[in-house]
Amino acid sequence: MRIIFNAIKTNLGDTGGCRTIIESCLALRNLGHDCDVATTKNRYTWRKFKTIDHVPPCDICIAISVMDIHDTRHMPATHKLLWLRGPEWLWMGKEASIWKKMAGIRVVCNSTWLVNHLGSKGIPSQVCYAGVDPWTNTNTWTREPVIGCLYSRRKSKRWYEFEELSRALGTGYKYVAFGLDGCGDKFVSSYLRNPKHEDLVRLYNGCKYWFSPSVMEGFHNPPFEAMACGAIPIVTKYQMGGTADYVIDGWNGVRYDSVFAAAKEIDRLEGMEFLRNLYLTNAKNRVTEIGTRAQAMKTLIETITGGQQ
Repeated sequence: MRIIFNAIKTNLGDTGGCRTIIESCLALRNLGHDCDVATTKNRYTWRKFKTIDHVPPCDICIAISVMDIHDTRHMPATHKLLWLRGPEWLWMGKEASIWKKMAGIRVVCNSTWLVNHLGSKGIPSQVCYAGVDPWTNTNTWTREPVIGCLYSRRKSKRWYEFEELSRALGTGYKYVAFGLDGCGDKFVSSYLRNPKHEDLVRLYNGCKYWFSPSVMEGFHNPPFEAMACGAIPIVTKYQMGGTADYVIDGWNGVRYDSVFAAAKEIDRLEGMEFLRNLYLTNAKNRVTEIGTRAQAMKTLIETITGGQQ
């Protein structure tokens, strides 16, 4: 099938959301589909990827953002839809107009909480995960007490909670991170700036825990990737943290309501190896249930076409 991800208005850059679109496009190609990403500005540098500058006639046209809905409606495609992957009404600050734009176009979301929120606004949608790339747990030895976190100074990422966690736990733990910008915080012992895939895999595999305080996500990828690499997720209870689809408190990770509570749980887990192992087993099972990128793309296409390809 001819499939186009429409990013004409959104454009591409070095973000987790754009990475999801590009890796999804490549997965669809590997499945035998003729897939491209259409954009007028491609600033994505994490891998070489050629885009096209227009949307040609196609079987499926997928708007990757609310900003791309209008053009998608008028594209020469059999199936037209929006793949919502985050709370765009909060980023854009135009909630009422966004609901109006979504009216009349099919919507799929990458997380359950997005589906539920849209449902409360009278907008029907379905969950279609993006799947996980081959993040591998290569660390089979006993891990040191290392805690990782995504670095960003954006308010919604709440980096300051990681700083608070380091003060609460003290020097008995090491703190590592990765991000797009430079990080000069002295409590961070190791930092990767704009890392390659293989370097990020090594960082994840060196972590015993992954801390996620972010509060404005659809399906938050870094905790899920770290979980796939054998780190126990310690995530905010806030529903827009983007982790409710895969982290269940007391089953495969910790959902905290305060930094003090998070620190207390990490200290408790350090003294309970059997509980850590239980969390890791359950986390591995949940990663398998969510599925690979290829499996997710098969489901996405079947959802869009009703199984007719």
